[in-house]
Amino acid sequence: MTVTGGIGLLGPTVTVLGLLLFVWGRRGDALFVWGAMLFTVLARNVVVELIGRARPDERLIQISSSSFPSGHTTASAFVAALLIMIGRPLLQRRWSRALLIVLAVGWALAVGTSRVALVVHWPTDVLGGWLFVVLCMSAASLVRQQLERRTSPAIVKNEG
Repeated sequence: MTVTGGIGLLGPTVTVLGLLLFVWGRRGDALFVWGAMLFTVLARNVVVELIGRARPDERLIQISSSSFPSGHTTASAFVAALLIMIGRPLLQRRWSRALLIVLAVGWALAVGTSRVALVVHWPTDVLGGWLFVVLCMSAASLVRQQLERRTSPAIVKNEG
């Protein structure tokens, strides 16, 4: 499960998702996907450098980078949030929207849990990754809303 949360897999996947959205004429969604990804990756790198938290000593796989927030957890939660934000409005049936949410959130939870099970992260590293994505995606969504307000044509009221 942990392999599915790696940036080596998810980075290209999100890039292709953005390309597909762009080709399908959903340019706003494509720009949101790429911008949110860039913002989240850069912000996480800054936080990792500032905090510099050491990993647990008895980890089951060898990793030498800093621990907080968990990169796999952040990447999988980010992709889960994107899938929900982009995919949910496209689904017509309530059950299909619920299924999307359950599968995306379940996968992100499983990736985060796998990082603790491998003893490569403290539980707070994983919790921090999930909360970090909530913060980043909220900020990215607010920016998107502001940009859409500025670029959408003004509604003219007929005073007649």
